[in-house]
Amino acid sequence: ISRPPTPPRHFLGAMDGHSSELQWIGVTIYEKKLGRTVLKSLADLGDSHHCGILYVEKLHVDEEYRPGGCSDVGAFALRKLMAHGLVRKCSSAVYILDPNEYATQEVVDRWSEANRQEMMDPFGRQGVPPVTDATLDAKEADHREANHYARLDANQLLRNGFYQDVHTAQGGGFFGTSKRILVSALSEWRKPLKTHAEVAAVEFYEPEPDPRPPMGVDGEILELTKKSCSSWTGGCSTDEKLNKYRLEVTSLIGRGGSLARSCALHAASCSDDLAAVSLIISLDPSTVNTSDVYGRTPLMGAAEIIAGKSTNAGFPSNHAVLDKLLAAGADKNTTDPSGRTALGHFLGQHREYTTMMQATSGQPGYQANENAIPGILEIKRKLMPDGGATAADEGDTEEEGFINYKLVDPDDGSDDLYGDY
Repeated sequence: ISRPPTPPRHFLGAMDGHSSELQWIGVTIYEKKLGRTVLKSLADLGDSHHCGILYVEKLHVDEEYRPGGCSDVGAFALRKLMAHGLVRKCSSAVYILDPNEYATQEVVDRWSEANRQEMMDPFGRQGVPPVTDATLDAKEADHREANHYARLDANQLLRNGFYQDVHTAQGGGFFGTSKRILVSALSEWRKPLKTHAEVAAVEFYEPEPDPRPPMGVDGEILELTKKSCSSWTGGCSTDEKLNKYRLEVTSLIGRGGSLARSCALHAASCSDDLAAVSLIISLDPSTVNTSDVYGRTPLMGAAEIIAGKSTNAGFPSNHAVLDKLLAAGADKNTTDPSGRTALGHFLGQHREYTTMMQATSGQPGYQANENAIPGILEIKRKLMPDGGATAADEGDTEEEGFINYKLVDPDDGSDDLYGDY
């Protein structure tokens, strides 16, 4: 990937236009406009946006050449590649670990079927077993197995100077997937090949299994709410549908279920279903300030939904679900584990949508002044915490191990979402 020839301020657009994998790398390892690395470790090793990036898309070694998962063939083949004249024009390299490379076909097929079932919409799940402790145990076993095979895939790259960036790995990224990214710099892959023993001693961060969702009757309430509020069927938009949901959820509550523990209000809020939101609050007002397994409140989910409603004409004036939650006592001062309030979720989602719009079109999605977007000031006013926006809300913080170019050189516009893209 040649960074200099990329159209000015259009790095993420070029990455996104190639594949989802490069888009992922583009937002995780590099800043979106000029392609400068956001990893301090990579910058300290000399990575420069005036040089190219080597993206190793696939590294396959036939099974007969990797006994016990330790492949000298793979390591030497990669070493040969890294010495190629074209690669000398690159100052950093990236690889996404692939557990499928070392797993047997039987294991890969099992994973594929499990993923297929998990991705099915609620109305295609009749033949899928309900979520139980046993099914979650099996899913977590698959997860540990995938980590094992990913570690085997990493060996040949670790020997060639690739490494996990500690801060990226500790943060985890989306569901821990950033732990599967390995990076390197020219100064590292020019060093002598590491031995198997040296690589085996490397501390490795592995993605954790997803937090367990509500189980038992609480889980049934959550699934019922998701199905009842699904946009596929129009949600609880009629009295008949709402009454049906009321009868079924009341029955589950009678069996010991809890609207608060089930996070039903989160599901209804994220579905933008005002009727269901109102019903759940009337049945259990305490649900309004509950947190899900990720530390998010219903208000945060509703704020993200509003962010997704923006168009070139601005934001709609109807914020019915948001208004209902606030009127019911939703605390706009509550923060998630990253320090963001509902305002931060709104701003983050809005700016992410804007970035993607710019990345695909190559043009600014909105006016240069964010506050000039019709309707945005009213939403900010409603969500503004009593003490004002947190640093995490504004994105004006620099996490340990990362470079925030907005703070480093704020005047060059390199991280200006609304400027010249």
